[in-house]
Amino acid sequence: SGNAREAVGPLRKAVSLVPKSGFMRIELAQAILESGGGTPDEALQLLRAALLDEDQSYLGYRLQSQAYGKLKRYPEADLSAALASFHQGDVKNAKMLAERAKNGLQQGTPGWVKADDILNFKMEKVRG
Repeated sequence: SGNAREAVGPLRKAVSLVPKSGFMRIELAQAILESGGGTPDEALQLLRAALLDEDQSYLGYRLQSQAYGKLKRYPEADLSAALASFHQGDVKNAKMLAERAKNGLQQGTPGWVKADDILNFKMEKVRG
């Protein structure tokens, strides 16, 4: 409802009560990023843990992209944005962002491999 700063405290409590909830961690990270009620590093740590369980959450990846951007880690921000687009079904935008990310990441690293996987993704046609 536009009161992200007020939501940080209750969301911290919720995460402490249900520490394995990826969804709650994503909500807390969003409140932190929108309110400044924490640091981008804290939001990033929450999102990394959340995305282990919620690995298809476009919102989680979009927020991760924002956190990396605030930390001026642009290749990682591009990769996270690519993953968000991919999980939303926007493969064309995902590939464009993955190309940009791949150019800024060290070859062979896990992030570079993820970007390469997105670039090599091909939709299969369903045969009827």
